[in-house]
Amino acid sequence: MQKTRHPEAEEWFGKALRVAPLDPSVRTHYGLFLMDAGRNLEAARSFQEAVRLSGDGGEGGGEDYYESVFNAGVAFRLAGRMEEAERFYRKAADIRPNVSAFCCCF
Repeated sequence: MQKTRHPEAEEWFGKALRVAPLDPSVRTHYGLFLMDAGRNLEAARSFQEAVRLSGDGGEGGGEDYYESVFNAGVAFRLAGRMEEAERFYRKAADIRPNVSAFCCCF
């Protein structure tokens, strides 16, 4: 995303959040936008809210649920919140135990 369009994107995400405040995919995409903007703690909170809104993600965790959990770990790590990051990385590893990305996260 072009950095010069961040204010416009922020405005559109605000509208999306007002229209669909309980939609976890809106929270997930907003979290990705926030990480791109370097606003990692805000991003982590957005992913965390997406996880909460998704419930348990269904049996085995749905793909969107897993992505929100893993991205929350990434965003918390980038924000320097290691304990919270570890909690989300462990949760992601429980959902998808065969994913090799976790070896660098703990």
